[in-house]
Amino acid sequence: MLAESIGQLERFVRLLEDEHEMLLATRVEALLALAEDKTAAVRQLQQSENARAMLLGRAGIDARHGKVTSFIETLPDAGRKAWARYLELAATAQAMNQRNGTFIRDQLRASQQAMAILLANSGPNLYDASGMSSARPSGRLFGRA
Repeated sequence: MLAESIGQLERFVRLLEDEHEMLLATRVEALLALAEDKTAAVRQLQQSENARAMLLGRAGIDARHGKVTSFIETLPDAGRKAWARYLELAATAQAMNQRNGTFIRDQLRASQQAMAILLANSGPNLYDASGMSSARPSGRLFGRA
């Protein structure tokens, strides 16, 4: 079960790497498809986590991190190494997800600032409802009778 979770986390980390590359290249269409894969991967990871917690609970082992660590210390070397790999991947995934989220937030903020500047400097009605610019403002011009 832990080996399966490690494989799922490795896949999720690859998805996060792909997402970062797509964000840098502004490949929006590809990001939409990737979002579906990420959502499926997160669901799968959550199901594995729930199954592991249930299995540990049936064995009388508290599934919280600190309690599992005590149990992991009783395992053979291979089990401890697998758990260390799992924790390493989980930390990597968390950091990468945070990085991608920060990148998205920063890009959104920059876009919003650019829009605010454009709208503030555009004067009245230089853009129509569809976002198209016009050569001159529509409507009544001041100074004409």
